[in-house]
Amino acid sequence: MDLPFNAMPGANYISDISDDIIPTLFRQKQAELKVPSLGKLGCRFISICAAISKAKTIIDIGCGIGVSTMALHLGAPTAQIHALDANPERAETCRTLLSNYPNITVYNEMAIPFLQRDETRYDMAFVDSIKKDYIAIWHTLRPRLNAGAVVVFDDVLLHGYVAEENATVPTKYRDGAAELRLFLEELSTDPTVKSQIIPIDGGMLMATYGLEQAPLVCHPK
Repeated sequence: MDLPFNAMPGANYISDISDDIIPTLFRQKQAELKVPSLGKLGCRFISICAAISKAKTIIDIGCGIGVSTMALHLGAPTAQIHALDANPERAETCRTLLSNYPNITVYNEMAIPFLQRDETRYDMAFVDSIKKDYIAIWHTLRPRLNAGAVVVFDDVLLHGYVAEENATVPTKYRDGAAELRLFLEELSTDPTVKSQIIPIDGGMLMATYGLEQAPLVCHPK
């Protein structure tokens, strides 16, 4: 039986009865420009993460027109937020929509070069970029994180293709699915990271960095 992938049964129902925390103007611009952006549940989740973590510095990698950036701001209104997008039109739209928020700075840049020269230490990061770049972004972002920082990666299940054999994955998604498998395995075995896949949209991975876990020791009787 060929069923469409859904990360969480009932997700559509929950989404339908949930209020959208994002201002209507952002959604109108999203529809007008046909820009893929975080949905209602995803926005609410990262906003809650920003609030609970009490983040003072946040980076939004792949901010698009600013939907995810606004969600992060709503969760941590006083945080300094760096929003990045490599697409000039999207970055400029984001800059315009968020022009009244002095604690948000928008950059039309790729994540890795930005992070390589950036000296900010972040309490939270949201990553919604090219999936095959997630490992490289993580390795570059990691030195810029404060202990206890929360990092959320969007769409780590890639329409469910990460659970399929590579030969059955459509060619356009094959490289991304393979890289995501490696990425998920790396984080799951890293003793300094606690990670969990949250069943929202295409799967959101939440990782808490810098909380080293003591190894499990079995004492002989």
